[in-house]
Amino acid sequence: GDFVDVLGVAVEIGNIEEFVSKAGKDLVKLEVGIVDESQATIRVTLWGDRSREFHAKVTEMQNPIVGFKGAKISDWGGRTLGTMMGSQILIEPEIPDTATLRQWFEAGGASQ
Repeated sequence: GDFVDVLGVAVEIGNIEEFVSKAGKDLVKLEVGIVDESQATIRVTLWGDRSREFHAKVTEMQNPIVGFKGAKISDWGGRTLGTMMGSQILIEPEIPDTATLRQWFEAGGASQ
């Protein structure tokens, strides 16, 4: 699969899910729905301790801008993205695109 960098507004933050894989491994995941100016929402899955850290940081935030560098594209249950060991997870990154996305969203971007 290909890897992409995405930046979007977190519009859905799921709950931490703990389960056992078919191989008998204990797994932890978190699903986050993000939207950008294309108005398409995509689901990003975070795994393990990183999912807990992300959840703890964004739970009290109102629609944070989040970025994922090196997210893996998956066609599991529709087009989704997943974080890998090498993926970077950014919350409110200090880059110009963050401000642009915030202005678009606050102007009613995702609801049009």
